[in-house]
Amino acid sequence: MVDDDLMSYRNDAVRALAWAIRSPNLINATPGLDFQTPAAFIHAYEEAQPWLRHLDGEPEPLLKAIEAINTWKVGVYFETLIAFWLDRRSGLKVLGHNPQVRVQGRTLGAFDFLLRDEQGHHEHWEIAVKFYLQQTRSPEWSAWVGPNQRDRLDLKLSRMRDHQLPLAHTEAGQACLTDLGITALNTQRAVLKGTLFTPWREIGTTILPSGAAHAGERGTWLPVGELESLIDTAPERRWYRRRKPDWLGPALQ
Repeated sequence: MVDDDLMSYRNDAVRALAWAIRSPNLINATPGLDFQTPAAFIHAYEEAQPWLRHLDGEPEPLLKAIEAINTWKVGVYFETLIAFWLDRRSGLKVLGHNPQVRVQGRTLGAFDFLLRDEQGHHEHWEIAVKFYLQQTRSPEWSAWVGPNQRDRLDLKLSRMRDHQLPLAHTEAGQACLTDLGITALNTQRAVLKGTLFTPWREIGTTILPSGAAHAGERGTWLPVGELESLIDTAPERRWYRRRKPDWLGPALQ
Protein backbone atom coordinates (compact mmCIF):
# COMPACT_ATOMS: atom_id res chain seq x y z
CA MET A 1 0.00 0.00 0.00
CA VAL A 2 1.11 3.56 -0.70
CA ASP A 3 0.48 4.67 2.88
CA ASP A 4 2.64 1.83 4.21
CA ASP A 5 5.53 3.00 2.08
CA LEU A 6 5.04 6.65 3.03
CA MET A 7 4.94 5.74 6.72
CA SER A 8 8.53 4.54 6.42
CA TYR A 9 9.66 8.18 6.21
CA ARG A 10 10.37 9.37 9.73
CA ASN A 11 10.48 13.10 9.07
CA ASP A 12 7.05 14.72 8.73
CA ALA A 13 8.09 17.17 6.00
CA VAL A 14 9.83 14.48 3.93
CA ARG A 15 6.76 12.25 4.25
CA ALA A 16 4.59 15.14 3.05
CA LEU A 17 6.98 15.69 0.14
CA ALA A 18 6.86 12.00 -0.81
CA TRP A 19 3.05 12.17 -0.72
CA ALA A 20 3.05 15.35 -2.84
CA ILE A 21 5.06 13.55 -5.52
CA ARG A 22 3.37 10.13 -5.37
CA SER A 23 -0.33 10.80 -4.80
CA PRO A 24 -2.69 10.80 -7.81
CA ASN A 25 -4.90 13.64 -8.98
CA LEU A 26 -8.37 13.92 -7.48
CA ILE A 27 -9.78 13.87 -11.02
CA ASN A 28 -8.35 11.80 -13.88
CA ALA A 29 -10.30 13.20 -16.77
CA THR A 30 -12.48 16.14 -17.63
CA PRO A 31 -13.04 17.94 -20.95
CA GLY A 32 -10.65 20.82 -21.51
CA LEU A 33 -8.08 19.80 -18.90
CA ASP A 34 -5.01 17.64 -19.51
CA PHE A 35 -4.24 16.05 -16.15
CA GLN A 36 -0.88 14.56 -15.36
CA THR A 37 -1.30 10.77 -15.50
CA PRO A 38 -1.18 8.47 -12.44
CA ALA A 39 1.67 6.56 -14.12
CA ALA A 40 3.69 9.75 -14.38
CA PHE A 41 3.39 10.33 -10.62
CA ILE A 42 4.38 6.73 -9.87
CA HIS A 43 7.42 7.01 -12.14
CA ALA A 44 8.40 10.35 -10.60
CA TYR A 45 8.16 8.90 -7.10
CA GLU A 46 10.20 5.80 -7.97
CA GLU A 47 12.83 8.04 -9.55
CA ALA A 48 12.90 10.26 -6.44
CA GLN A 49 12.99 7.48 -3.82
CA PRO A 50 16.79 7.30 -3.33
CA TRP A 51 16.92 11.07 -2.94
CA LEU A 52 13.94 11.05 -0.56
CA ARG A 53 15.53 8.33 1.60
CA HIS A 54 18.70 10.37 1.87
CA LEU A 55 16.69 13.51 2.62
CA ASP A 56 14.81 11.68 5.36
CA GLY A 57 18.13 11.22 7.16
CA GLU A 58 19.30 14.78 6.49
CA PRO A 59 16.16 16.93 6.08
CA GLU A 60 17.74 20.31 6.91
CA PRO A 61 17.57 21.76 3.33
CA LEU A 62 13.85 20.97 3.10
CA LEU A 63 13.15 22.28 6.59
CA LYS A 64 14.91 25.56 5.75
CA ALA A 65 12.81 25.94 2.59
CA ILE A 66 9.64 25.41 4.63
CA GLU A 67 10.79 27.76 7.38
CA ALA A 68 11.40 30.47 4.78
CA ILE A 69 7.73 30.60 3.73
CA ASN A 70 6.53 30.82 7.36
CA THR A 71 2.86 30.13 6.63
CA TRP A 72 0.01 27.96 7.87
CA LYS A 73 -1.59 27.87 4.40
CA VAL A 74 -1.75 24.30 3.08
CA GLY A 75 -1.68 25.36 -0.58
CA VAL A 76 1.50 27.40 -0.14
CA TYR A 77 3.11 24.54 1.79
CA PHE A 78 2.22 22.11 -1.02
CA GLU A 79 3.60 24.44 -3.68
CA THR A 80 6.82 24.85 -1.69
CA LEU A 81 7.26 21.08 -1.55
CA ILE A 82 6.68 20.74 -5.30
CA ALA A 83 9.11 23.58 -6.02
CA PHE A 84 11.76 21.98 -3.78
CA TRP A 85 11.40 18.71 -5.70
CA LEU A 86 11.32 20.18 -9.20
CA ASP A 87 14.39 22.32 -8.51
CA ARG A 88 16.32 19.11 -7.81
CA ARG A 89 14.76 16.74 -10.33
CA SER A 90 17.27 15.37 -12.81
CA GLY A 91 16.69 16.32 -16.44
CA LEU A 92 14.34 19.17 -15.63
CA LYS A 93 14.95 22.89 -15.30
CA VAL A 94 12.53 25.30 -13.65
CA LEU A 95 12.40 28.39 -15.88
CA GLY A 96 9.74 30.14 -13.84
CA HIS A 97 7.92 29.72 -10.54
CA ASN A 98 4.98 32.08 -10.18
CA PRO A 99 6.10 34.67 -12.76
CA GLN A 100 3.44 37.37 -12.85
CA VAL A 101 1.49 38.24 -16.00
CA ARG A 102 0.73 41.97 -16.05
CA VAL A 103 -0.86 44.52 -18.38
CA GLN A 104 -0.37 48.22 -17.66
CA GLY A 105 0.41 47.54 -14.03
CA ARG A 106 -2.57 45.22 -13.56
CA THR A 107 -1.87 41.59 -12.65
CA LEU A 108 -3.87 39.11 -14.73
CA GLY A 109 -2.46 36.03 -13.05
CA ALA A 110 0.69 33.97 -12.77
CA PHE A 111 2.14 30.70 -14.07
CA ASP A 112 2.66 28.18 -11.28
CA PHE A 113 5.58 26.39 -12.96
CA LEU A 114 7.30 26.72 -16.33
CA LEU A 115 9.70 23.86 -17.05
CA ARG A 116 12.13 22.62 -19.70
CA ASP A 117 13.07 18.96 -20.06
CA GLU A 118 16.19 17.32 -21.51
CA GLN A 119 14.70 17.34 -25.01
CA GLY A 120 14.16 21.08 -24.84
CA HIS A 121 10.38 20.74 -24.50
CA HIS A 122 8.60 23.38 -22.46
CA GLU A 123 5.84 22.56 -19.99
CA HIS A 124 3.39 24.69 -18.04
CA TRP A 125 2.00 23.21 -14.81
CA GLU A 126 -0.87 24.60 -12.77
CA ILE A 127 -1.00 22.89 -9.39
CA ALA A 128 -3.29 22.84 -6.38
CA VAL A 129 -4.04 20.73 -3.33
CA LYS A 130 -7.63 20.60 -2.14
CA PHE A 131 -9.72 18.87 0.51
CA TYR A 132 -13.36 18.50 -0.52
CA LEU A 133 -16.29 17.24 1.54
CA GLN A 134 -19.32 15.74 -0.17
CA GLN A 135 -22.18 18.03 0.82
CA THR A 136 -24.98 16.28 -1.07
CA ARG A 137 -25.21 12.73 -2.38
CA SER A 138 -24.38 13.44 -6.01
CA PRO A 139 -21.59 12.89 -8.54
CA GLU A 140 -21.86 16.55 -9.60
CA TRP A 141 -18.68 18.54 -8.91
CA SER A 142 -20.73 21.25 -7.19
CA ALA A 143 -21.61 18.74 -4.45
CA TRP A 144 -18.01 18.82 -3.19
CA VAL A 145 -17.04 21.79 -1.04
CA GLY A 146 -13.90 22.93 0.75
CA PRO A 147 -13.59 23.57 4.50
CA ASN A 148 -14.65 27.22 4.12
CA GLN A 149 -17.54 26.27 1.77
CA ARG A 150 -16.65 29.11 -0.65
CA ASP A 151 -14.34 26.69 -2.45
CA ARG A 152 -15.96 23.98 -4.57
CA LEU A 153 -14.59 21.33 -6.90
CA ASP A 154 -16.52 22.65 -9.88
CA LEU A 155 -15.24 26.20 -9.31
CA LYS A 156 -11.63 25.04 -9.05
CA LEU A 157 -11.79 22.93 -12.19
CA SER A 158 -13.43 25.78 -14.07
CA ARG A 159 -10.76 28.22 -12.95
CA MET A 160 -7.98 25.89 -14.06
CA ARG A 161 -9.65 25.26 -17.43
CA ASP A 162 -10.97 28.75 -18.20
CA HIS A 163 -8.38 31.07 -16.63
CA GLN A 164 -5.14 29.59 -15.33
CA LEU A 165 -4.12 27.41 -18.28
CA PRO A 166 -5.47 29.71 -21.04
CA LEU A 167 -3.38 32.57 -19.60
CA ALA A 168 -0.47 31.27 -21.66
CA HIS A 169 -2.39 31.98 -24.86
CA THR A 170 -3.12 35.62 -24.13
CA GLU A 171 -0.97 38.42 -25.51
CA ALA A 172 0.28 39.31 -22.03
CA GLY A 173 0.96 35.65 -21.25
CA GLN A 174 2.93 35.23 -24.45
CA ALA A 175 5.01 38.30 -23.57
CA CYS A 176 5.81 36.82 -20.16
CA LEU A 177 6.85 33.51 -21.73
CA THR A 178 9.06 35.31 -24.25
CA ASP A 179 10.82 37.16 -21.43
CA LEU A 180 11.71 33.75 -19.99
CA GLY A 181 13.04 32.48 -23.34
CA ILE A 182 9.99 30.33 -24.11
CA THR A 183 8.74 30.67 -27.68
CA ALA A 184 6.18 27.86 -27.46
CA LEU A 185 4.70 25.50 -24.88
CA ASN A 186 4.75 21.82 -25.78
CA THR A 187 2.54 20.72 -22.89
CA GLN A 188 0.19 22.17 -20.31
CA ARG A 189 -0.67 20.07 -17.28
CA ALA A 190 -3.24 20.33 -14.51
CA VAL A 191 -2.17 18.88 -11.15
CA LEU A 192 -4.97 18.74 -8.57
CA LYS A 193 -4.15 16.63 -5.53
CA GLY A 194 -5.73 16.26 -2.12
CA THR A 195 -8.46 14.17 -0.50
CA LEU A 196 -12.16 13.56 -1.12
CA PHE A 197 -14.21 13.10 2.06
CA THR A 198 -17.55 11.30 2.02
CA PRO A 199 -20.05 11.18 4.94
CA TRP A 200 -19.04 8.51 7.42
CA ARG A 201 -22.57 7.09 7.65
CA GLU A 202 -22.47 6.36 3.92
CA ILE A 203 -19.34 4.21 3.95
CA GLY A 204 -19.84 1.35 1.52
CA THR A 205 -22.30 3.25 -0.65
CA THR A 206 -19.99 6.06 -1.68
CA ILE A 207 -20.76 8.20 -4.71
CA LEU A 208 -17.67 9.91 -6.11
CA PRO A 209 -17.52 12.95 -8.38
CA SER A 210 -17.56 12.42 -12.13
CA GLY A 211 -14.09 11.57 -13.43
CA ALA A 212 -12.67 10.86 -9.98
CA ALA A 213 -9.44 8.89 -9.86
CA HIS A 214 -10.17 5.37 -8.61
CA ALA A 215 -6.89 5.25 -6.69
CA GLY A 216 -7.35 8.75 -5.27
CA GLU A 217 -7.05 9.76 -1.64
CA ARG A 218 -10.21 9.09 0.40
CA GLY A 219 -11.45 10.17 3.80
CA THR A 220 -14.68 10.49 5.76
CA TRP A 221 -16.26 13.47 7.44
CA LEU A 222 -19.00 14.02 9.98
CA PRO A 223 -20.62 16.89 11.89
CA VAL A 224 -18.93 17.71 15.19
CA GLY A 225 -22.07 16.63 17.02
CA GLU A 226 -21.65 13.06 15.75
CA LEU A 227 -17.99 12.72 16.76
CA GLU A 228 -18.80 10.95 20.02
CA SER A 229 -20.92 8.39 18.16
CA LEU A 230 -18.03 7.67 15.79
CA ILE A 231 -15.56 7.26 18.65
CA ASP A 232 -17.94 4.81 20.33
CA THR A 233 -17.93 2.59 17.24
CA ALA A 234 -14.16 2.06 17.50
CA PRO A 235 -13.00 2.52 21.10
CA GLU A 236 -9.64 0.90 20.33
CA ARG A 237 -8.66 3.58 17.81
CA ARG A 238 -6.41 6.54 18.50
CA TRP A 239 -7.40 10.01 17.29
CA TYR A 240 -5.14 12.86 16.29
CA ARG A 241 -5.97 16.45 15.39
CA ARG A 242 -3.93 17.65 12.43
CA ARG A 243 -3.19 21.36 12.31
CA LYS A 244 -2.40 23.39 9.22
CA PRO A 245 -0.29 23.07 7.19
CA ASP A 246 0.27 19.44 8.30
CA TRP A 247 -2.53 18.00 6.17
CA LEU A 248 -0.51 16.20 3.52
CA GLY A 249 -0.08 12.42 3.56
CA PRO A 250 -0.41 10.03 6.48
CA ALA A 251 0.45 11.15 10.02
CA LEU A 252 3.10 9.33 12.03
CA GLN A 253 1.99 9.26 15.64
